[in-house]
Amino acid sequence: NKAAEEPIDVRDNTAKFDAYYTEHSERFVISSLADLPQDLAWQDGSELTPFGDPRAKRGGRLTLRLSNMQQTLRVVGPDANSTLRGPLWSANSVQLIEMHPWEGGYIPGVAREWAIDPDDGRTVYLRLDKDARWSDGKPFTIDDVFFSLYLLLSPDINDPAINRVFDETISGITRYDDATFSIRFTKPSPEPLYGVYTFLMSQRDFYREFGEDYIDRYHWRFAPVTGPYVLDESKVKRGRQITFDRLDNWWADDKPFYKHRFNPDNLTYVVV
Repeated sequence: NKAAEEPIDVRDNTAKFDAYYTEHSERFVISSLADLPQDLAWQDGSELTPFGDPRAKRGGRLTLRLSNMQQTLRVVGPDANSTLRGPLWSANSVQLIEMHPWEGGYIPGVAREWAIDPDDGRTVYLRLDKDARWSDGKPFTIDDVFFSLYLLLSPDINDPAINRVFDETISGITRYDDATFSIRFTKPSPEPLYGVYTFLMSQRDFYREFGEDYIDRYHWRFAPVTGPYVLDESKVKRGRQITFDRLDNWWADDKPFYKHRFNPDNLTYVVV
């Protein structure tokens, strides 16, 4: 795929994103803290048990097996949902909130606290952790949340299943200030936090060139993640082996629920 191998012209489509938000203002809402409900019961997962083991040793290389390796670094679109998607995204991202592995509750992610609307049962309010960063060092912002929904709804990703899921489940995102926002789901749910947990996030700045040639333009580019491991595309042995390197100063290293985890310096996946 020549388009995936060679640099493509650089452009900036962010004005197109903003125009879409304006055109769909019922889904991308700009509000103020004055409109934030005052009776919210904010949670932060502090009643749950941290699960990183202080006895775990930091460093070294961990080699793991893949049954095959997809030929793209995209995590949505054609050929993206394969064995490599876990190391690229699922296991290498801190979501807005995360699930505790055994206590049945939620813990902070890039959002430090959250609250469920007591009246409608389908709106979740969140406040971002000021320390949250992408792997390229840029802060995680609500602009990234807006853009993430834009990307997931866009036909340019050529992934109708993803389009349908997020179109049918998320009715809107409201920004109240630089740290506070809400996600409104289309239907009340006994577990609206699960919808927040499964929301796929993307960095707006990295995807500023996003458009109809997304499949080729981003075919072999490692997108910034909120997790601790990064990839050097030039070191990938396509179809055979891929290695991720741990960030030196990962933003969540000393957070209670992330401390003493993600210990290897390098993760190498070998196709067997």
